[in-house]
Amino acid sequence: MESRATINFKNILLATAGALVANALVFAIASAAGASWDVGQPFSVGIAMVLGATAGPMLLGGYVAKLITARRPNALNTFAWGVLAFTVVGSPSGWAASGEAATGIALGLMHIVVGAAWFLALKTKRSN
Repeated sequence: MESRATINFKNILLATAGALVANALVFAIASAAGASWDVGQPFSVGIAMVLGATAGPMLLGGYVAKLITARRPNALNTFAWGVLAFTVVGSPSGWAASGEAATGIALGLMHIVVGAAWFLALKTKRSN
């Protein structure tokens, strides 16, 4: 019997919860360290934006990836490594947008948190 790699959505939910907690902590610590959260937009980055930008892509991406891997199980590795690489490559964008150390480092770290949570969610085996 052939084993098919699929995404367990419970893993996505757990990873999303972990990423939400971690990014909220990063936000709180960076705020205490003096982060301005100014990224050159008419509005500053706030906790609601951080939580939405964490949960939205994780949950929507997890659902779409689950649908695709149900028919193409070989895509699982591509999704896991591709998103991790995308978040690592995109992590300096916070620094570039803010030009301020505390905000830039925090936003970059938040990208890494989401990428790591996504990778672990897809690569961790759990029973349904």
